[in-house]
Amino acid sequence: MELTVSIVGYVLAAVFILAGVAKLAQVKMMKDNFAKYGFPDWFLRVVGLGEVTGGVLLLIPGLAIFGATGLAVIMVGAIITHVMSKEAPMAAPPLVLLVLSLFLVVERSSDFAQMVIGA
Repeated sequence: MELTVSIVGYVLAAVFILAGVAKLAQVKMMKDNFAKYGFPDWFLRVVGLGEVTGGVLLLIPGLAIFGATGLAVIMVGAIITHVMSKEAPMAAPPLVLLVLSLFLVVERSSDFAQMVIGA
């Protein structure tokens, strides 16, 4: 199971770091999408920073639970945005990323407990 958790963590880290860098770099498609949903330009940078930070935290076993939790929150926001914009099918990718992030929250919770209480 540890191999599965590690693979999911590495894949999610790569996905979120790449997506976050694209947002921080103000890639035109990202800017256009955020504008279409009515978000201000600064919010694109906030989400990008959150994705990069969460992705990096996923690579640190003792801190991965924090990265996965933050990324899950971002994905809930993405799902709500797509549903409210009447683009429910577009919510499928963030839904998959949400499920995988929550899987890591559950699986990495023991790492965090060991770090805190030395169990």
